Amino acid sequence: MKYISLLSVVLFLLACTSINSVNSPKSGEKDVVLLIQSNRLHCGGAAPPRGGWPAGEMELHAEETFYLKKGLTNDHKWTDAIKITTDMNGIDSITLAVGDYMVFREDKILDFAGFRSKNKTADENYKETSQDCFKYWYNAADYVISVKSDTTIAINLKHKCFTGYNPCIQYTGPLPN
Repeated sequence: MKYISLLSVVLFLLACTSINSVNSPKSGEKDVVLLIQSNRLHCGGAAPPRGGWPAGEMELHAEETFYLKKGLTNDHKWTDAIKITTDMNGIDSITLAVGDYMVFREDKILDFAGFRSKNKTADENYKETSQDCFKYWYNAADYVISVKSDTTIAINLKHKCFTGYNPCIQYTGPLPN
């Protein structure tokens, strides 16, 4: 009976050890929590509330897909990219190797023609800049992070009044009163 009890304890401890090793990051890997958000500026119209948000308010990127690529060179080969999808709070937890990572919005994995088509505007209140601007934006990471230790990283994407994330269009329409 002592042997059965001892054997049960040993098997239990071995099971706990193997479960722990499955959930633990490997050597050189870190547990990272990503919070993806944008600062929405006050773009005119009704004034913000007294003592309100002159610098804007944070908007969470809830349930959105992004891609991470290790390194600082975008070769547009997405087979090695890490796909993440944020939860309803704009958060995703992931284990990453130590290093630098580029963060891309989902439309950047399209070919250039698809990306360009998705980000054009036919509205008379907008003017597109050059094709070179779109090529530069297409190739550029939306954000760069550096993983050195277990950490939480807030990714703050740039969002402009009237044009959103698109740096290659200019709003030429009337401003709100």
